[in-house]
Amino acid sequence: EVHLPVALTPLIGRDDVLPRLHALITEQRLMTIVGAAGCGKTRVAIEVARTATAEFPDGVWFVDLTAVSDQNLVVDVVVSTIGFAASPGATPVEDLRNYLRARRMLLVLDNCEHVLPAVARIVEVALGDADHTIECGILATSREPIGVDAETIWTLDPLRLPGEDRFPAAAPAVELFL
Repeated sequence: EVHLPVALTPLIGRDDVLPRLHALITEQRLMTIVGAAGCGKTRVAIEVARTATAEFPDGVWFVDLTAVSDQNLVVDVVVSTIGFAASPGATPVEDLRNYLRARRMLLVLDNCEHVLPAVARIVEVALGDADHTIECGILATSREPIGVDAETIWTLDPLRLPGEDRFPAAAPAVELFL
């Protein structure tokens, strides 16, 4: 199952980054793409996730955290996005841990910067502990790192501008604008 937003336009100026990020997300269990607002973190994460679907046979899920303002609701948004039934007497965190325990899936957590403590808790649950190894992968986007152990951070720079020796339309930033 692949639950990613549909890309209506081609990805511009990131062809060199996608293969490297694909390799990282299949080797590392937690990767965070960080960068300035508007530099394309979400779009790159969606494309990386799309290329990695074969490595995550239990699904790829995109969780948009943009509108979540309450730290306590982040786990509820993740659970409702995945769409599994809650267990009687269990907390949403326990339900999430139990659900992920038997699956190899990728969670794309988008726009984490304003709910980092809650995202850090979900990451800890999703990655398991010494007694319960979970095969879930997490690809996060944020303006700053999540700040947990095992986090691989990829800084996404803005698209390249035209240089003095280039035809301006050849620069990715101009191509996107056009």
